[in-house]
Amino acid sequence: QSGANGLAGHVGHTRSEPGGILCGCGRRGCLETVASGTALARAGSARLGRKVTTPELFAAAKEGSGIAAEIIAGAVVALVDAFADLAASVDIDCFAVGGGVGLAGGFIEALQVRSLDLPRVYRRPIVAARAGADAGLLGAAMLARPKSSDENFHQK
Repeated sequence: QSGANGLAGHVGHTRSEPGGILCGCGRRGCLETVASGTALARAGSARLGRKVTTPELFAAAKEGSGIAAEIIAGAVVALVDAFADLAASVDIDCFAVGGGVGLAGGFIEALQVRSLDLPRVYRRPIVAARAGADAGLLGAAMLARPKSSDENFHQK
């Protein structure tokens, strides 16, 4: 558990599109509903008129599908806006992006380019997470471990 109520660090549940799609957390328009792999596959399937996976959406964008590129660009905008909000609220030094979406070819570069549109005070380095696609799994595993056995991260 992170924070008094277990919500600390769950940036995916900050609002990105007020009045948007219902999120699994019960709110509408969370970042998860716009920029997660599930969200991209859902949007791609709806807009392309056939079921697509997130890797298929990225492949379609690479092959020149304007619709696929537009969906991915929407995720980029939402994430960069969230990064700016985090920079403003907690002055983060750097954003490490992982997972299937974050590590998709060209995605980090798109985030970096879009971040140049921000005023300089909000810009931060955007890099690939060292743990790569396993970053989320490792984070979940660390949260599941008993606090007393995690001497590297918690004081006794």
